[in-house]
Amino acid sequence: MLIDIRKTEEESQWLHRCAWAVLAIGLLLSGVAWWRASDRIQKGADAAFAQQTGDVTEHLTQLRDHYLDVLRSFQAMYLVDNKVSRTNFHQHFLNLSVSADYPAFMAIQYAQAVTHADRAAFEAAIRADRSMDAQGYPGYEILPPGQRAQYLPVVYNEPMTPNHKVLGYDMAFEAKRRAVMERARDSGLAQVSPPLRMLQDQGDNLGVLVRLPVYKPGARVNDTASRRDAFVGLISGVIRASTLMKQVASSKDWHHLHWVVSDIGPGPDAAQADAQQLFDSAQHMNQGYRRTGKIDPTDQRSTQIEWGGRQWQMSFVREPVRAMTHGLPARPAAGRHLCVGRPVVGHPQCCQPTCTGRHHGAGAQPEGAGQRAPFALLAGQHR
Repeated sequence: MLIDIRKTEEESQWLHRCAWAVLAIGLLLSGVAWWRASDRIQKGADAAFAQQTGDVTEHLTQLRDHYLDVLRSFQAMYLVDNKVSRTNFHQHFLNLSVSADYPAFMAIQYAQAVTHADRAAFEAAIRADRSMDAQGYPGYEILPPGQRAQYLPVVYNEPMTPNHKVLGYDMAFEAKRRAVMERARDSGLAQVSPPLRMLQDQGDNLGVLVRLPVYKPGARVNDTASRRDAFVGLISGVIRASTLMKQVASSKDWHHLHWVVSDIGPGPDAAQADAQQLFDSAQHMNQGYRRTGKIDPTDQRSTQIEWGGRQWQMSFVREPVRAMTHGLPARPAAGRHLCVGRPVVGHPQCCQPTCTGRHHGAGAQPEGAGQRAPFALLAGQHR
């Protein structure tokens, strides 16, 4: 009897130890599964973050090229004849649908090089120009006032209505604006200014100037000296930075991503200590996300593009990825798609895309609607 009781006790203890062993193994396996799931979530979020920031950079690069192509088309008008009329300049602006398709352009201008000896006759000719306005431009004069050996006043200005007060402004007067002109004149290439407050507007007027030189038709321009001798004027694009950046992605995609664009100076070796901010998504987009406090290095990325001798840096900060406490693996909302194909010539927001994701039919509700979805660039989507 005692032997049976002892045997029963030993079996009970053995079963008790087995139960604890099974529990421990279960907890261990659950922990491993939890760690592996969180690791997948973290890696997936990191890959999506890298893809998204790369797509933003690519789309901004495409837009840069589109805007530059518009200005080059104006420059090309002067390759045959440097006597382009005000009417032809205006009609070319309308033909390109600049205001609708390139909304970041505050103005497209032509400025003519004028010596002090020719100033009086030049101003008189502009005042008498009635090709676009029956009244002419009786108040036209080179501004700011004062005598200088050379002037570079604005002659054509599109669209005219919001830019009327800039007509006649001497682009060579202010040092920063003159420096961009000189770089364009001496290099023969498009050159971009550092961030500037534009003269056209008193509100959201932070932007950049893009300058393209105009030379005498047929002149030799294969070195700096010959370019200076042949220089007759300048095509300029006045670009509002916030509007350009808003074309890159829809504002709703910045609810969980903070994006700052800065000009860090000339050349690839520019010192970031001299960075000048061009755009901040938290300031310019409704309900824009702004990260505060210490930022983990894995939650931030930066990319760079070059434009006309200036280096732009894009700094991105995402919401923290709490992979260890995330209920389900993160995934992009269906219906979103990323277009990173080659651009369609002639439209700044179109590309022939290589798209990922599904397209829903009209009225279809995307999977995950109402849930927090990762940022996705809508490059290639028309306004």
